[in-house]
Order: sequence, then C-alpha cells, then structure tokens
Amino acid sequence: MNLYYKIAGLIALLLALVGAFTSVPYQSAILALLGAYISFSADREMHVRIIVSALALATFAHVFDGIPGIGSYLGGFIANGATTMAGMAVTIVLANALRRLRS
Repeated sequence: MNLYYKIAGLIALLLALVGAFTSVPYQSAILALLGAYISFSADREMHVRIIVSALALATFAHVFDGIPGIGSYLGGFIANGATTMAGMAVTIVLANALRRLRS
C-alpha cells in the first residue's frame, strides 16, 4: 500500500472522528472522495469484502444511538466510516463495470 493511500485513510479516519462531534462543511463529499481514492489501492481479492463492509456499516451505523451519552457520537462515527466505505464500494463497482465494457 502506497504511503499516499495510508495518509488518505488516516485523514478519512480523523475526519470521521471529528465529524462525529462537530459539523464539518462538505464532510460527506470529502469522505466519499477519499474513499474513492483509497479504493485504487485495494487488491481485487478485497473487493467483495469492501462492498459488503460498506453495506453493513451503512445498515448498522445508528444501532448504538440508544447508548446514553456516547451513542449518537458512536453512531455518527460509524456512519461517517460508512460514507468512506461507500465511496470505495461505488468506485470499485464502476471500475469493474468499465473493465467489462472494455473487454
């Protein structure tokens, strides 16, 4: 994994954490774009895992909202991670579709 992909992943993680507590302008767009960039470093064997993880995180993101005190923050952090994973998943699906069209 290239250093730039690792840095993008750390920025996405930091933005997801900060965004769980505060309002960040264009946060979802930034997270999705970072996810799209990070997806280019993913091996083909990981594609299915990334897509399933994106679906699972999006589905279960706000399950923890009922925990008093930290539930909404934890749910927001997971939802932000789901946005990053969704950017990865969509990029992978589109890249695979383009590969099939070219061949």
